[in-house]
Amino acid sequence: MSKYTQAYSNFIKRISEISAVRRLATKHSRLPTITRSAYLGNALCRAAVVLLSGHIEGYIENLAEIGLERIFSKKMIKSKLANSFLYHCSKDIITEIKNASNPNVISTKVKLLIDRDSDIWSNAPIFNSTLPSELFIHGFGNPTFDEIKKFFRRFGYLELSHDLSNLLRGNYFVCVNMINHVVDQRNKIAHGDFTIVNTPRDIENMIQLVILFCRCTDIAVSNWFKLKGCLIR
Repeated sequence: MSKYTQAYSNFIKRISEISAVRRLATKHSRLPTITRSAYLGNALCRAAVVLLSGHIEGYIENLAEIGLERIFSKKMIKSKLANSFLYHCSKDIITEIKNASNPNVISTKVKLLIDRDSDIWSNAPIFNSTLPSELFIHGFGNPTFDEIKKFFRRFGYLELSHDLSNLLRGNYFVCVNMINHVVDQRNKIAHGDFTIVNTPRDIENMIQLVILFCRCTDIAVSNWFKLKGCLIR
């Protein structure tokens, strides 16, 4: 069994592009003042923050995709998942039914739910068809720690905070705060806030704490799946 999931390995590869941007910012900061752009260094650091937030989101989504694939391929027992898991596999049609008032429309949508997702809602102990990862993941974004916790609750994993606290120990609040800080800065940058200023050293600190957070999240989520009889690494 691998030490980490493929999602974490993919994440580490993607982080290299952020490190490359940070190195460019560092190189620029060492230029003589007379030749240094007043904006380029900060622009590079701002770009690094946006990329880092995007890669946090991508990692969490990729981890969920692997979980969904293994639930099917490893024949995980349905009863070991939360009831809400089924909802998130069919939430597009369920939402349409909830918002409809015309009996004909509701009947059509219910029939579609039965035809398309009968395997998901059947009493069979396991899933006999692949699970809809794009639909399941839909709605996740803005990957603050609270949103990440809520996302894994879709599977039935409720103990992420507790497990991460045990793994990260003294770094728990530092890492959680950094995840929220990166996402908050990304949102402000995306909405045109020019007051966000970081140095290459700040970016390096962000990268290292985000890596530590994702590494321990990888361990925690993998251990939860293992306890349920479904290896994802």
